[in-house]
Amino acid sequence: MNTKKKDPQKSHKSRMNNSQGATFEKMILAGCATYKKKGRALIEKTPEPCKIIKKEPNGRAIVQFQKNNKAQCDFKGVLNDNRAIVFEAKATTEKRMIQDRLSSAQFEQLTEYGKTGAVTGVCVLINKTAAFIPFVIWSNMKTIYERKYITEEEAEVFQVETPAAIHFLNYVNANEVGEFIEQKLHEIAKDRGFL
Repeated sequence: MNTKKKDPQKSHKSRMNNSQGATFEKMILAGCATYKKKGRALIEKTPEPCKIIKKEPNGRAIVQFQKNNKAQCDFKGVLNDNRAIVFEAKATTEKRMIQDRLSSAQFEQLTEYGKTGAVTGVCVLINKTAAFIPFVIWSNMKTIYERKYITEEEAEVFQVETPAAIHFLNYVNANEVGEFIEQKLHEIAKDRGFL
């Protein structure tokens, strides 16, 4: 018998994170719809892996979600310049996002798609800041920030427009993002002896 008491504060925080995550996902979907309407991209939510337990005659079914490490990234699609786009979405009420929020399978998937030239990243909501962090930054967090998390303040470099939707392709300051990425890639190459 389990006599361990549940922490009500932790349970409340978990519900807040789940609620925030659901709202965040709806806003990303609104961004996808806007990009589709404008002809800028066709991006869809990856269906959750599930198994049909029982089919019912009225067309309904009882399903069981398959929680495992093989989960794919949340969103995939193509931009109007013919590049693929693949990204994961993560939200937290905390003031930082840890790198390990991605599963090893998602990390590997973003790495592989990135090698082919796809646009890859992690769309995040850290406390109140929405940002699209390029995967090259996410995957090199330890080198760039000297730790495996990014703070809300650091994510502001990658902040995206959020008028009624998460416009994950529209950085608030695109020039600043480009300069930041160029500088950090140069530093990474230098640290690894490529320069």
